[in-house]
Amino acid sequence: MNATKSLFVAAAAFAGGYLAGLMLAPYSGERNRRIVRDKLRAQSRWFEAQFATLEGKVEAMEQQVEHLGHEIADAAHKTVEHFVPSLPDDPDAFHIERKDVAKDLRRMPKR
Repeated sequence: MNATKSLFVAAAAFAGGYLAGLMLAPYSGERNRRIVRDKLRAQSRWFEAQFATLEGKVEAMEQQVEHLGHEIADAAHKTVEHFVPSLPDDPDAFHIERKDVAKDLRRMPKR
């Protein structure tokens, strides 16, 4: 089937379903519109309530993630402080004499 025939079949099926719905509807048009409107409003309220609940859950999760991020950062800082020695601020604290280096190089194992 080509696209034109498919479109024609779809339009005919829609029109047939629409006409069948109008003929077989148990209520008048005004009452049917009121029923549909009321159902749509109820569904809209339900979706709004679900969305509000979802927003609250997302906000709570954001707060938990932020809190966990702070806890992880604190733990990382404590770990670094524990395993990395505190270095003195004095640059001369690491002064190495050339003769000490030469002495240490003589003691290094040879291959």
